[in-house]
Amino acid sequence: MSNGQVDLRAWFQEVLRRAEQLECEDFESFCSFERFKSLATKCSNINQQTAREAITILQGEMHGYYKNARRVDYGPEMEGLDFAVDGLEEFENITHGDTKNGVGSVIKIAENQDPNIRQQGRSIGKKSV
Repeated sequence: MSNGQVDLRAWFQEVLRRAEQLECEDFESFCSFERFKSLATKCSNINQQTAREAITILQGEMHGYYKNARRVDYGPEMEGLDFAVDGLEEFENITHGDTKNGVGSVIKIAENQDPNIRQQGRSIGKKSV
């Protein structure tokens, strides 16, 4: 945040850092700052949550699960999955992606629950079905 605004350039640098870490060499050729900005924009709004969603969906592209991630406009006051995607190879049947955030381990421990992030992912996935 900078002056109460989301600093998208800083968030985009995180995208590039992850691409470098994953050795996704041609990533900048299909992910410009403008594309990142459009993925971070949900219903004309940009905030920390939407920026995190954009980073997450782009990381899936870096891993090669899908390509062409894009926001979906479901219409006025309608919500649905966060992104449409084009699945690749063994994931060719994937058409959409939705991002979820795990609960911090401090909260889980305070609630006497298992803080394991993998278990949280399984639980979120079961609820989504």
